[in-house]
Amino acid sequence: MITVNDILSRPLFKNFALVSGERGLCNHVQSAGFFEWETGPAIMQSFPKGEFVITTLSAAKDDPSAAEEALASLFQCKIAAIAIKNVYFRQLPDSICTLSNKSNIPILFFDSLYVDDVLFDLKTAILENDPQYQRKMIDKLLANSSGTPDALRELALQLNPAFEPYLIFSAFVSEDPGNQQEQSSEEPLKPTDGRSSHRIHLEDYQYTLVPYKNGMLCICTARGPVAFTKTQARRFLALCFQSAVSYQMGISLQNGGLETISQAIQEAIYANISCRINQEACLEFRETGVDRLLCYAAGSTWSHRYYTDLSERLVSSGDAPDLLLNTLITYVKYGGSIVLTSKHMYQHSNTIRYRISKIQSLWGTRHNLDFDAQAQLFVRLHFLYQLI
Repeated sequence: MITVNDILSRPLFKNFALVSGERGLCNHVQSAGFFEWETGPAIMQSFPKGEFVITTLSAAKDDPSAAEEALASLFQCKIAAIAIKNVYFRQLPDSICTLSNKSNIPILFFDSLYVDDVLFDLKTAILENDPQYQRKMIDKLLANSSGTPDALRELALQLNPAFEPYLIFSAFVSEDPGNQQEQSSEEPLKPTDGRSSHRIHLEDYQYTLVPYKNGMLCICTARGPVAFTKTQARRFLALCFQSAVSYQMGISLQNGGLETISQAIQEAIYANISCRINQEACLEFRETGVDRLLCYAAGSTWSHRYYTDLSERLVSSGDAPDLLLNTLITYVKYGGSIVLTSKHMYQHSNTIRYRISKIQSLWGTRHNLDFDAQAQLFVRLHFLYQLI
């Protein structure tokens, strides 16, 4: 969720002057509102908790005490911040500043801007940081991956207008369901060669964290080219997530322009899928082997027909289809070794040979080389279709 500090970092707000309530700059902003005439109970009913309030205090321009009363009432609403256009008031009494500091609600002054423009940019900032809006933008980027560079850069800036020109990496992070024990953050935080110049500072980058599907998408940009390694990306991500939870991270290293954003997002998601299949903590897309091809190909009608056909033949065998499938998965996992498959399934090797022969017959494969290739491809697609 966006904070007061995040909003003040936007270009339109760069000349807003902080008067008091500095500790409230980390307040979360949930909505934007304009205070004009409300008094007493109407204030409490009109301004919800977390609202960023814009005002000129015009209703109290001839009565400073009324202005003080109104501001005190706004503090009781637990709003996020108050920005006053200095038309009628250019300073505030110490009592209000003290109350602002005590309530941790910032008061700011601004001039030379239209209130309508400030409200519009404020509402835009809140919308752009709304998870539902961000997820829609990610879907739009993935659906328009073949768009022109200019169109992709424009979509990227709609996701986060503060993005810098160079996309350093994208990552898709999900919790590891198989390891919920507390893990040490030493490994992802440890520099590759111990030099302090390799330390990561989040403030050096413009990045976005978006809840997406069953994980979190991170897109990191910089003002100039920065050649991150996988270790550096992991170290960056470790600063963004709780160290007490075990994660699986799919990473796409780019160091290109914002026009590579669609490719980077898709590669990160695919790399995360490989992590989950292989039970790996972290994989960069180029480390995912045949999944670089299969994750994309699995979405085609031809691939799905191929998988469905082979799967239906196992079901039609009359035997327990799960038994044949589990045998096939174990067989592939242990490199096509009958001995290792029988050992790990606690079955006689002749039983395993019979089942593998049965599958070969059902699939109509005549050569071991053809069968082994098809078995590996089928098993990989089987896991992919459970995750894509």
